[in-house]
Amino acid sequence: MGPMAVWREKAEAGDPEAQYFYGKTFCCGERPLYDNHVAMEWFCKSAKARQRDALYEIGRLYEHAPDY
Repeated sequence: MGPMAVWREKAEAGDPEAQYFYGKTFCCGERPLYDNHVAMEWFCKSAKARQRDALYEIGRLYEHAPDY
């Protein structure tokens, strides 16, 4: 099981840190799975548990992504 699969499993189980890191795998065009909408979904789930980095990423997406 690769690192992304581990993050996904933990994220789907409700782990806020895993939700943040799984969201990062979709964020900002750095990887072939680039999808800001999916990233935002995971960041929002994480931010509801007050995960600080997820809150930052939500703000960053709103500032820099033209489709928000």
